[in-house]
Amino acid sequence: LDWARKQWGHRLESLFLQQKQDLDQVSCKLLRVVHPGLATELYHRLLNQEASFEQLSMQFGVGPERFHGGFLKMQYVKDLPKGLGKLIFHLNDGELMKPLQFANKFVVIQLIQRVPAVFDDPTKQLLLSNELQNWIQGMSGCMEAQLGLPNA
Repeated sequence: LDWARKQWGHRLESLFLQQKQDLDQVSCKLLRVVHPGLATELYHRLLNQEASFEQLSMQFGVGPERFHGGFLKMQYVKDLPKGLGKLIFHLNDGELMKPLQFANKFVVIQLIQRVPAVFDDPTKQLLLSNELQNWIQGMSGCMEAQLGLPNA
């Protein structure tokens, strides 16, 4: 990463500010179902503490997270299922969001914890690594184009 630091080190703070929202880390519970009425019913069961998120997720959920009781472990917002980060952006820790359509499903989400990104050494390393990966992909695409190779 020394080469990457020489190339992009002067831009790290700017990159951090541009990507900060995606670098926050969150854990949440996600319950995906096919029918909007079912999502509303499950939301009210959760709200009234008639059942646990884990029970409802395993019984009614259709996403792969149902095998883990709907729990999505602590991860970067950018690594959540596409578009989910925008849905939970305004939630507070512990808050349960009313059901809404997400892709071709209906979801109920509970934010467990948000850890805001900090401009520290591990984050700087991550930013440099991301920039290096982007550069490698760009160079690979240029080489394929120059050599006339079909896209992989």
